[in-house]
Amino acid sequence: MSRLTAARGLPRISQRTVDVSLAAIFVVVGQLDVWLGFSDGDGGIVPADDRLLVALLSALTTSMLALRRQRPLEGLAIMIAAGLVQVYLVVSVAFFFGQFVPVVLMTYAVAAYARRPTHAIVGLPLAIVGVTAITMAIPNISSWDNFLFQAVILILTWSVGYAIGTRLRRTEEITRRAAELELERSRLISEERGRLARELHDIVAHSVSIIAVQAEAGEALLPDDPERASETFRSIQAASRQSLVELRRLLGLLRDDGAPAALAPQPGLGELEALIAQVRSAGLEVDLTVEGTPSAVDPGLGLSVYRVVQEALTNALRHSGADRTAVLVRYLPDEIELEVSDDGDGIGTSGSGDGHGLTGMRERVALYGGQLRAERRSEGGFAVHARLPLGPT
Repeated sequence: MSRLTAARGLPRISQRTVDVSLAAIFVVVGQLDVWLGFSDGDGGIVPADDRLLVALLSALTTSMLALRRQRPLEGLAIMIAAGLVQVYLVVSVAFFFGQFVPVVLMTYAVAAYARRPTHAIVGLPLAIVGVTAITMAIPNISSWDNFLFQAVILILTWSVGYAIGTRLRRTEEITRRAAELELERSRLISEERGRLARELHDIVAHSVSIIAVQAEAGEALLPDDPERASETFRSIQAASRQSLVELRRLLGLLRDDGAPAALAPQPGLGELEALIAQVRSAGLEVDLTVEGTPSAVDPGLGLSVYRVVQEALTNALRHSGADRTAVLVRYLPDEIELEVSDDGDGIGTSGSGDGHGLTGMRERVALYGGQLRAERRSEGGFAVHARLPLGPT
C-alpha cells in the first residue's frame, strides 16, 4: 500500500498509523456493542450497573490492536485476561466485534509479527484456550460446535499469519544481509583504494627522487659534457610526465589510514617471474606464457598487472585446491591482456586471499580504464581475465 500511494504521489501512511486507526475503529465498534447490544451473547443489552465496567474492559481489549506489530503476544494476553475478567467477575456476556474479532486479528499478528519464534508458537494455544475459557462461561454459546468453530478460525488465522510472517522475516533477513554485504564491499573498496594510493605515492616519490638525482647530475655535466647533460634532462622530462600521470590517478583516490609511505619502488612486470617462483616454491605448479612483444609500461600500470596476478595466484594457492595454474600475459598494440586460470574445484580466485579478492582486482583494473572478468571454466577450475590499456587514461 505504501508503494502504491508513493507511486501516485499520495502521502505515505506508516504502519503505526494503520495500527492505531484499526484500533480506534474497533474501540468505537466495541463501545457500540456494549451500549447498544448489537452482538452480545444473549442478544440483549448489558445490565446498566455493569455497562461502564464492561465498556472499559472492551476499550482495553480493542485498544490492544494498536500494539499488534510491536507487542503482539502481550497484547493478546491482555485481551484474553480482560475477557476472562468480564465473563467470570462482571457479567457473562461476550461480544463478537468487540472481543472475538480483535482476538482473531491479534492471533494473526502474533504469528506474523512476533520477534521470537517461541512467541508465535505460544500465541496459538493461548488464543484457543483463552477463547474457549471465555465461551464456557456463557451458557447459551457454550457448546462443542462453538468451541470447534472458534478453534478452526484461530488455527487458520494463525497459519496464514505464520506463513506470511515467515516470508516477511526471510525478506528482512535478506535485506539485512544485503546491507551488510554492501557495507563490507564499501569497506573493502575503501581499504583497497587506500592501498592503491600508498603504492602510487611510492611510485611518484621514487620518480621524484630520481628526478632530483638526475637534475643534480645534469647540472654538474652541463659545463663539460653538454651532450650527456642533454640526455639527462630528457630523462627528467620523461620521468616528470610519468609522475604527473600517476599524480592525476593518485589525487582521485582517498588516503585516510595514515600509514607511512615507503620510498622503495613497487614491483612491476619485471618481477612476475620472481613472484611465480615464490608460488612454485609453495607447492603450486605455475606455467607462465608471454605472447607478443614486451613493451615499456608505466610503473603504475605494471604494478597493477603484478598485483592482479599476485592476487589470483594467492587465491588459487589458498582456496581452490588446484594442482596447476596458468598465467598468460599478452602484449597487444594498445593494451595488455592477462589470464590466470586454475584446475581446482574450490572457490579459487573468487576467494579473498588478503581480504580484498576480486574487489581489489577490479579497483586496480578500473583505475587504469581496464576491464576484469572472473568466471568458472566449463572444463573445470576458475579463470580471471583482465585487459588494461597501455595509454594514459
